[in-house]
Amino acid sequence: MASSHAPLVNGNSSAHSAADAYPKAIVPPNGTKIGIRIVHIENLNCFFVVPEADLAKLEKLALSLKSVAIKSEPAEPACLSACLLAMHPDDGEWYRAVALDWPRHSACLVRFIDYGNAAVVPAEFVAKQPNGAQLTELPAFAIECSLAGCDHADYGPGALASFRKLLNRPGVTAEIAVPPVAGQGDEDPAAAAAAVVAAGPVGVRLSINDIDVLGRLPKLAAKLSLPRHRVKLSPAENIVDAGPFDAVISVSKPAEDGSGSLTVWLQRSDRQEDLLQLSELLEPAAESSTGFSTGELIAGDVCIGYYLEGWYRARVLSTDEQAGTVRRLPPDATFSQPALAHPATLPAPPKDAQRRFKPDAGELLVGLTEETVNEAEAEPEAEPEVTPSVRVSVSSSGIVKFEDPTIIETITDAVERDVIPDFEVASDGSLAAFDAVVVVADLTEDRCSAMLWLQRDSDQEALAGMQEALEAAAADSATVAGLGIEDLAEGDGCIGVYEEAWYRARVLSLNPVSVLFVDYGNVESAATPAELQLRPLPAGRAEFRVPAFAIRCQLRCPVEGGRFKPDAGAALVERTDASDKPLL
Repeated sequence: MASSHAPLVNGNSSAHSAADAYPKAIVPPNGTKIGIRIVHIENLNCFFVVPEADLAKLEKLALSLKSVAIKSEPAEPACLSACLLAMHPDDGEWYRAVALDWPRHSACLVRFIDYGNAAVVPAEFVAKQPNGAQLTELPAFAIECSLAGCDHADYGPGALASFRKLLNRPGVTAEIAVPPVAGQGDEDPAAAAAAVVAAGPVGVRLSINDIDVLGRLPKLAAKLSLPRHRVKLSPAENIVDAGPFDAVISVSKPAEDGSGSLTVWLQRSDRQEDLLQLSELLEPAAESSTGFSTGELIAGDVCIGYYLEGWYRARVLSTDEQAGTVRRLPPDATFSQPALAHPATLPAPPKDAQRRFKPDAGELLVGLTEETVNEAEAEPEAEPEVTPSVRVSVSSSGIVKFEDPTIIETITDAVERDVIPDFEVASDGSLAAFDAVVVVADLTEDRCSAMLWLQRDSDQEALAGMQEALEAAAADSATVAGLGIEDLAEGDGCIGVYEEAWYRARVLSLNPVSVLFVDYGNVESAATPAELQLRPLPAGRAEFRVPAFAIRCQLRCPVEGGRFKPDAGAALVERTDASDKPLL
């Protein structure tokens, strides 16, 4: 398998969050040693491998999917858990995938089942399995694995960086280290392996030339030099797909990925009494506990931390700045109970909702379930108020949904979003023949097809006039503030700079910021909107809101089994780049 076939975007760490309608990987029996390629790494306890014996099959499948995708129909949100086809946004290639979540009608979160990666893919590039394609007959090629015997807390970023060097490296051997499955003996190893696949990552021991990989990964210095008892919390209660529950929102803040979503921490309302009792016990525990010496505290440790005049259980995220208000957590079962707060994501409203989060949306959410002081404190006989809560559910991909739709209305504002309509086609999607100018032509990796962006020759005069007006409007609005990440949503129309000229653009993604120049087909990406000099479409100018002048098409090689020449894309563009040359 060539590494260029593997999608490149990381995603959710669980490959088993969808139902069983898509094919799972086949795991060899316990104790089997096989040569593998690591095709995707998330961390030491979640990575994906493909047996070397399957690489040729995977390569053949990858090549065949291009022709299959052409015959496919678009998928829809109801296709969750089905085996689908999805085009990866980074390389434009088609892969087998399963939909993990469909948070917006315009985009879908998918996992590529033959590589383990996940990505958010525009809905038009997610397709159903065509009749007769039999994509589910082949099992998934990527096996989700973890390093057997690896305690994640023993290893820091250096170990993960070393491990990533094994990505796509040949000569790696994996020994399957599947733990025994209750009720299944050695006489049924295939059934035992299948049960482990359904439960999560398969433990493996990796080696190169009989040298154990785990033994060569650098451990954290503090862990090596200061062995000590470490308190671990019990596994947290699973709130995913467990059905609706009453929740108290303890924290709500903008997500760190720049997506415009909110990260929401949820507590179950029926566990508030447990939380109160734990808080009361932590105060005396902190007084009798001791602190940590320099270098002793490591990322992942559970401890007691001081926050806003109170002591709380905490987990160390970083030791860059040691805090003096951190103490040891007593090794008592009371303090090692599961965490009582659960993180989830509240996605930004879809662009067709014409709403966006208020600046204080996080504070408003917390306020919905914030306990207020009442007369019960002054009157001991009165019944104390029950902490207010909201009814929520959490999907397999960690998306929180409120049962009360008015909550979203409370924390969002209506907003008028500028959009640039797509290239005009008939209502049935058909397009009459026209003389075309090819402005972009990108060959696929196997050169069996090309992705083209075409303009009508009859539109050239109107396009030139609009570009001239756009340059003038951009000069007139030089003092207008540029768009920030908080001003943008996927699908928004705007203007931006490409090769020192101004063009109309459409926002494709926010992390990184990626825009499509809709009248030509070029795509540009940057870390921030400022790097692309993005500005709003000039106000009150209808001529800048006409449909796009370019349409995206696919051209297949007309020769059966043939391929385009390496310079075919450049030749197509050059053929129509002047008015005195024949059009297509």
